[in-house]
Amino acid sequence: MTTFSDDTWREIESRTAEQALHHTGWCVYILRSASREVLYTGISNRVLLRVNTHNRGKGARFTRTGGPWTLVFLMPMPSMSEALKTERRIKRMSRDSKLRILQQRNVSPPEGLPRR
Repeated sequence: MTTFSDDTWREIESRTAEQALHHTGWCVYILRSASREVLYTGISNRVLLRVNTHNRGKGARFTRTGGPWTLVFLMPMPSMSEALKTERRIKRMSRDSKLRILQQRNVSPPEGLPRR
């Protein structure tokens, strides 16, 4: 099983939050629960607002527990349709595959995912 150190998680979270501050438009995102055992994948065109919604317990049913949630991945998409297709593909992946996406940090999306 792939695992990350606390320092690696902090670095990922810091860079992803910075990226979200400057992005507008549709994107796929991955959140990490406070327990670091659960990842959640979603789409939004207002990511920081959506993360806050998840953290208030008002987002998806899956994220109502396990918080607080931290943004660890953001992939800008050209349209809502492409974001939905990519979200579906990521949600079908294993946890280890999702962690490999985090390691790659948007540089080269896994095979089968649309490139930016």
